[in-house]
Amino acid sequence: MLPKTLTKPYKTLLVIIISLMFVIGCKKDPSFIGLNIHPDSKKYKVYVDSSIVLKTYTITENDTIYANTSTTLLGSLNDPIFGISKASIITQIRPYSSNVDFTNVENIDSVFLELDLMNYSSSSNNYYGDTISQLEISVYEITQNIEDASTRLHPDTFDIDSYLANSLLIEPFNFALEPNSDNSVKIPLTNEFGDILIKYSDTTDFETDSAFSEYFNGIYVTTNEATDNGIMLYLNLVTNSKITIYYTVFGDTIQKSFIFNIDNYSKRYNIFEHNHPESLHVNDTSSEDSVVYIKAMQGLKTKIILPDISNWLDSGLIIINKAEFVMQLENSELTYQSIFPIPNQLILAKLDDEGKEIYANDFTSTDGYIDDSYYKFNISNLFQNYVDGETELKELYLKPYPTSIIANRAIIKGGSHKDKMKLYITYSKLFN
Repeated sequence: MLPKTLTKPYKTLLVIIISLMFVIGCKKDPSFIGLNIHPDSKKYKVYVDSSIVLKTYTITENDTIYANTSTTLLGSLNDPIFGISKASIITQIRPYSSNVDFTNVENIDSVFLELDLMNYSSSSNNYYGDTISQLEISVYEITQNIEDASTRLHPDTFDIDSYLANSLLIEPFNFALEPNSDNSVKIPLTNEFGDILIKYSDTTDFETDSAFSEYFNGIYVTTNEATDNGIMLYLNLVTNSKITIYYTVFGDTIQKSFIFNIDNYSKRYNIFEHNHPESLHVNDTSSEDSVVYIKAMQGLKTKIILPDISNWLDSGLIIINKAEFVMQLENSELTYQSIFPIPNQLILAKLDDEGKEIYANDFTSTDGYIDDSYYKFNISNLFQNYVDGETELKELYLKPYPTSIIANRAIIKGGSHKDKMKLYITYSKLFN
């Protein structure tokens, strides 16, 4: 006699046996499979169910300030559907060397901030948006030391104004990207800024990184809000980004230079701001829209509620062969995808016991990737654990991946659409 609950190894064995019986038992009754290895000769019947109700809502992300990411975003987008999105940067700079003496500097000739552009792997582009658009870039000195930038922050705990000085280091600099030729954004700063960094400094300010960060806290780089489609730049602030000062010393006409690095050791924040239109019904769970909206840069995600899923807890002895979410992209000319492409991959997340988001899907090699206007997610392990009473599964969250280092967005057909998203459950049930 089989027990009412099965251990995981036994369930795994049964799933394998059932799958093999489908392959070799084509001439037998396709609905029932005899497990002759068991003395009671129990039978399993295989079902496919897609009746689970899914209620879907567009909600905002909680944390919109990220620290020390591998890719850093700078720019502004003016999306006809999603509204305004903007990315700014606060970062430390680090002297290239501590063995310096600037006491004999006569003149600062020029100063440049160079931000390295990087191609994001899934798109092979160093930008997102419209290359016809220009960015008005402004650079400020900050007057507060950057705190430990090892995590992400909620905007309620981060006051950008407390970091800003009154001194604008440049007049707004217009930058227009040349997609096939530009490898960096080179921004001229003021010579007065160079004076602050080296001419008025003391040699002790360069002895350690912490000493220098106390003397000069860092810079804030931001842009105007786009009035046309806008553009978002993908930057590499791990290597190759820097500030270079060109100067001459007394008694020497040969120009010299000194570099301040922006690199993996520089504390930095990427700050995302969003202004979504009311038409998206963001955070409105009083009524369900037919489509839902997803936006990277910690913008928007979809909350999926499964109100009747508890019915599965009374299903008896079942084995989940496959549990797959299938959702369709809203794909039309009115979604402006030619200018604002969709994410190559999405993820499903759930909340753990501490209220933190963790991955819900099984992450197979094709899981969550766009395929002919569809995103599909395998949650077989999660659903089996739920049926076994080992985890909760009241709601899930659909998000771009990776949400903090891309700018893509998508419109998905929701739970009330005529082509609504569905959860397909293929399962085996034991019969006498």
